[in-house]
Amino acid sequence: MRLMSAPAYYKYTELESGFVFFERGQYIETTINARFGNAQHLFEDLDTNERKCLNGAGQLNYMMDQLSEGDICKIVFKGKVLLTTGKMAGKEANQFDVYVEESTPMKKVEETTTNSNELE
Repeated sequence: MRLMSAPAYYKYTELESGFVFFERGQYIETTINARFGNAQHLFEDLDTNERKCLNGAGQLNYMMDQLSEGDICKIVFKGKVLLTTGKMAGKEANQFDVYVEESTPMKKVEETTTNSNELE
């Protein structure tokens, strides 16, 4: 049996580059926050049995679209980058690495050549 509790949330502004949210997290679902309208990605940390919620961010949302519910992954916060073009020029954007466990070692979810400004 598992104690049901609220998931852990993270403030990206308080994280250092290289922060690992979990080594092995099972993707549960993405919901849209009714109050703020942003995506919230829910995971089960398989090492600690804790639920963790990552707030949507442009690049993370794009990569999460490539996952399926039940996938096992590792997510690392890479920090922020300053956008230089497009309607978001001059603003900072959060960056992440997402690794998906397959039948063998984890494979990094690759970004396409999509302009990062389109992801915000």
